[in-house]
Amino acid sequence: MSSALNKRIVLTAEPKDRPYELRDAQFRGLFLRVQSSGRKAWPVTWAHGKRRTLGSVDHLTLDQARDQARQAVAEYVQSGLPALAQSKPTSCTLEALLNDHFEPWAIAELKGGRQYPGRIRSVCPWLLRRQIIEIDVPTMERWWRGRITGPDAVTKATAARDFACLRSALSRAVEWKLIDKNPLMGIHHRSAASRKVERGPSDRCSWKAGAGKGGACQGRPVPRAARAKGGWKETQASYLMQSPMAALRPLAVG
Repeated sequence: MSSALNKRIVLTAEPKDRPYELRDAQFRGLFLRVQSSGRKAWPVTWAHGKRRTLGSVDHLTLDQARDQARQAVAEYVQSGLPALAQSKPTSCTLEALLNDHFEPWAIAELKGGRQYPGRIRSVCPWLLRRQIIEIDVPTMERWWRGRITGPDAVTKATAARDFACLRSALSRAVEWKLIDKNPLMGIHHRSAASRKVERGPSDRCSWKAGAGKGGACQGRPVPRAARAKGGWKETQASYLMQSPMAALRPLAVG
């Protein structure tokens, strides 16, 4: 939404159920962002998907925000990167990353972008006030164990999607020069389909024993003859349903 911002609009802009932005018609790279909590800030964008927050309304007037926005765009035109994108804030919590950077970017760039920061807030509320440089592998390993085994445990697939949202937000923080590197890039989820399961002689069975009863070989290796006859897909499906190994998606450090 674009409008000629003035002091009255900035002062009287009311919070809504969801955060929203008002684009300044006088300088189109500047926005007034109003959080659902009532907090107001000045994001500036200088290229597609490139933005930073200048500061809050409490610390910057409209005129000051316009001046800083113009300077940022001018620096981008001259050198390709504004000075504010090169500087690193001395303190940035996960909550600040989501509110001031990741959520505006996700809404603008991703279909259904609101769901991603919302998901991070709902599954990691205890991380919101932590500095993003303090979010490390041991911290997330503890989170992972609690997420899949705690009182409100979820499936590993759901926990993996939760983790991917947070890792994506931290990857964006690297691009925005908020941190030097993503501390979670060394963690990945290894799918069961890609893992090899070693079997001993005691695991082998004859195809006749399974097929003679009209059933598949109950999670055991299938002879080549059975595969050639087209019985392999049914037996493979039976294995995936019955083998506990097939459901595992552990958190691995790689």
